[in-house]
Amino acid sequence: MKNNIIFFIAVLLCSCGDDSGGGVTPPAVVPEISIISKNVNENPETSELLVEVTLSQSTTEMVSVNVETISKTAEAGSDFESLSTTIEIAPGQTKQTVPITILADDVKEIDETFSVLISGAVNATIKFEMATILIKDFDEAVYTEDGYETASNQAGYNLVWSDEFDGEVLDASSWTYEMGNGCNKDLCGWGNNELQSYSDQPENIKLEDGKLIITALEEPYTSARIITQDKREYKWGRIDIRAKLPKGQGIWPAIWMLGENINEVSWPACGEIDIMELVGHTPNISHGTAHWGNSGEGSQFQGSSFSLSQDFADQYHVFTLLWKNNSMQWHVDETLFHTITTDNTQGFNYPFNNEFFFIMNVAIGGNWPGEPDETTVFPQTMEVDYIRVFQEK
Repeated sequence: MKNNIIFFIAVLLCSCGDDSGGGVTPPAVVPEISIISKNVNENPETSELLVEVTLSQSTTEMVSVNVETISKTAEAGSDFESLSTTIEIAPGQTKQTVPITILADDVKEIDETFSVLISGAVNATIKFEMATILIKDFDEAVYTEDGYETASNQAGYNLVWSDEFDGEVLDASSWTYEMGNGCNKDLCGWGNNELQSYSDQPENIKLEDGKLIITALEEPYTSARIITQDKREYKWGRIDIRAKLPKGQGIWPAIWMLGENINEVSWPACGEIDIMELVGHTPNISHGTAHWGNSGEGSQFQGSSFSLSQDFADQYHVFTLLWKNNSMQWHVDETLFHTITTDNTQGFNYPFNNEFFFIMNVAIGGNWPGEPDETTVFPQTMEVDYIRVFQEK
């Protein structure tokens, strides 16, 4: 019996060896595969973008993966050439480039994006499956005789609401008049010591020739203010508003938004998005600003301005808010001039991922512009050609 046990152990030890004497062959490494986001400048000539697909480490096996482009606000066929292919990364290598054709374009646009997706990896596991390609626009804005205009269809977006102001009366399903001098809880002048009283009378607000016209008058100071609260409230998207603005000392037109929860959390906790503001003593400069903060305290804010060589009263311009999860961008005539993200709110709550409603008004006087003086010419009008709200498909 003892001899049998010794024989069995000897056989077992021999069976664990390798006849070649080289030891046990380790299994092949299975690396992680990723695709990397990238920016590219749009050019008047067709160009090529190289997008990188990388492995976390080399392997002894051939790695393959499918690569496919997906249209977003940039569209295949107009902004880039569609691609659907399979690439291979050779043993011992960790990177392969994928050429994508960026099509020539000399039309002024907001920066656009498309995606590149990897799938069906062989001999690798996918870590980052999606890359975002940003096409940065450097074209100059082209103006018609009456100003700048944007398209009613935007690539990568659905039009979810618009008002072209083509009727004879204001659309009551979208807009509500705000009236009076803003007195509320012993606070008048709409919180800014403004001088005007708002009305719904045709001398202050009307539709004419496909335009909304808000008119500021003196003695006494009257104007108009309309809101979409409880009627048209949105979160995220592209917002285009084409308008011609008034000017003069003490004149203060604004196209802006407030959080729909203002009645629950108050201002500035609800958030405020000023798509366009102008103080009439600097009639060639518009401003884009965001306000936030704790209720009952002064607002935190960050803004920037956009300057023209002429006055905003001379032609129509398009004020655009490109509004995404955790970020907002302000444009005039599709030229970017201001951006904020969650990083800008300095530890305060970021309220701009909630629904907001629109406000349009022309104020007179107030803390920012000051009062009209002998140089101010009345009447002054803000003309709005359209407001369009797009959301990503």
